[in-house]
Amino acid sequence: MKIGVLQGLAGEVALWAQSEGLSDERYVSAMCPPDDWRIRQVDPAARRALDLALDLKAMWPDAEVTQVHLGPERAIGWMRDEAARGCDDSLRVWADELLGAGTQVKALVLAAVASSRCFDLVLAGAASPSSAGGQLGVLVAGRLGVPCVTQVCAIERPDDSASSLVVTRALAGGYRERVLLRLPAVMTVVPTDGPPTHVASVPSLLSAQAASVPTWDLAMLGVSHEELAAVARPLRSGRVRPPRPRSRPLAVPDQSASAFERILAIVAGTVKQRRAQVVRGTADELAAQIVEAMDRRGWLDHLQGDGAVLPQRGAHTDEEPSQAG
Repeated sequence: MKIGVLQGLAGEVALWAQSEGLSDERYVSAMCPPDDWRIRQVDPAARRALDLALDLKAMWPDAEVTQVHLGPERAIGWMRDEAARGCDDSLRVWADELLGAGTQVKALVLAAVASSRCFDLVLAGAASPSSAGGQLGVLVAGRLGVPCVTQVCAIERPDDSASSLVVTRALAGGYRERVLLRLPAVMTVVPTDGPPTHVASVPSLLSAQAASVPTWDLAMLGVSHEELAAVARPLRSGRVRPPRPRSRPLAVPDQSASAFERILAIVAGTVKQRRAQVVRGTADELAAQIVEAMDRRGWLDHLQGDGAVLPQRGAHTDEEPSQAG
């Protein structure tokens, strides 16, 4: 079993940063310092993800844990410290084109890493403290075409199964949900308040400082510059237009009615009755019905001039949906 852990660094917002180049020893808050003053640490959620990966390694003696980080060379020191906790391998991915990359670009590159290393399970932090987007793990799963379970706080191995896991999700309000997960899959892990469950020993830390951390670039992953440019701006927005409510003629209220009844008759014309619609079917059928409903309400009109092909209103087809390249 091959397990990949996506490691990330985040700014420490609870500390203060000091620049030695300032003669008056002014301090700046770590909330918004310059980049070279920023105090960095391993993302707490990613650190917890490594803890769970090492727990799985204890359950499966033949399991291999590989930590993967997308970042510049200054992150090697943190990777060595984390590798001393029990990782079998470390891998850093970097190219100049990835400087300032967005979540979609990171997901494309990390999914290529997971495919090339044939990971059976990928663990990532649920959300970074700096952005709190919570999108990376889900997007990586979408790229790989595997299921994704979010907000994981614990993992169990059911009946010595080699192809499934029982994971516990931390839901809002203190609730917990147990899910049977078939591998391969992706999980996003929530951090805990306590210290790491797997702590590196001093000999392991010393030996890890001399370990080499290989670096892969885009060419080794088979990711082209055209692919990066295609996902750099995945969203398209139309022209910003203020809402224009449609006028509707109202009948003149009965003059013999009371003032309250006449006002009620006028106000009743502005009340909108909405009904919920429940749709069922396969994933492709649900996606088609959602797009058709959006098109029917005019929410996709701004895409008509961009060459987008939208389904005809009320039209149905029995053809199989094409696979996205």
